[in-house]
Amino acid sequence: MAKEKFSLSRASVEDMDEYEYLRRMFLVGLKICTEKKAEAAYIKYKKWAKKQSRAGKWFGFLIRNEAGKTVSGGTLWFKEAQPNQICSEWRMPYLLSLYTKPSYRRKGLAALIVKEVIKLAKKKRYSMIELHASKQGKKLYKKLGFVATSEMRYKIKS
Repeated sequence: MAKEKFSLSRASVEDMDEYEYLRRMFLVGLKICTEKKAEAAYIKYKKWAKKQSRAGKWFGFLIRNEAGKTVSGGTLWFKEAQPNQICSEWRMPYLLSLYTKPSYRRKGLAALIVKEVIKLAKKKRYSMIELHASKQGKKLYKKLGFVATSEMRYKIKS
């Protein structure tokens, strides 16, 4: 049986609906929110992502199979950051919403996106990339050289 081939490309603003579908599946799959809430958030996210993309701060990546179907995606966002002893830049590369459709997992697709993200951040002369790792993603990130930090979160009740 021939090994399936995949192609990696940068997501353009025109690809936003495809990319955002993967992002919604990521949020729903991790039980971060319901599909209905993810759909509602998409309207705001799309507007934000387009603005970030035009400013050179948002870079989406998509992987398509031989039939041209999008099967994996992720984003590198250059978020505003406070320069400190760890990071001297005003922006911090941040990997987010990395998702692969379940039937395409364990084929190295997420790793391919992460390596491309690292390459882009390095090309732009950044020395570090941050991310929030899901339980499912920690093994991949550790394998690729990411290290755990002590970030915490507090949810304010309304």
